[in-house]
Amino acid sequence: MKAVGIIAEFNPLHRGHAHLLQSVKSHFPDRAIVCVMSGNFVQRGEFAIQEKYSRARSALECGADLVLELPYPFSSLSAEGFAASGIHILSSLPAVDTIAFGTEIDNAHALKECAKNLSSSAFRTAFRKRSATDKTKGYPALQYEVYRELFGEEEILLNPNASLAVQY
Repeated sequence: MKAVGIIAEFNPLHRGHAHLLQSVKSHFPDRAIVCVMSGNFVQRGEFAIQEKYSRARSALECGADLVLELPYPFSSLSAEGFAASGIHILSSLPAVDTIAFGTEIDNAHALKECAKNLSSSAFRTAFRKRSATDKTKGYPALQYEVYRELFGEEEILLNPNASLAVQY
């Protein structure tokens, strides 16, 4: 059986998450849904609003077939590390051949373009240089600033789910 993977925090699971799970079920009715979810600590090292077992149970009740925990050292990373760790876990499961995600931006082309720019050597070099000298800003602010200087304004990076989407 093939499966669709979702990387999430479900902190807490809300109607948008339930909609995502139901949409995946309706688009892929013959596939299982495997979620990789942060535990009791979520991205940026914050405590989860609701403990992990309740969030996992909610995901199962909304259509997930399996919920795996994204270990704390990985769930507390930046969007890039969080996404890469979740993808690593999902790609180690032979049944998972598709990922699904929710985002505030309904423009696949813009998401792909932003991802391409973030992966460019120009961006990586500029970001590395800036992060070595500017210790006053957090990762998202620094990423946005460098991106804006190289490629112009990008609303995607100002939206948490869209920012994660380009990392997937």
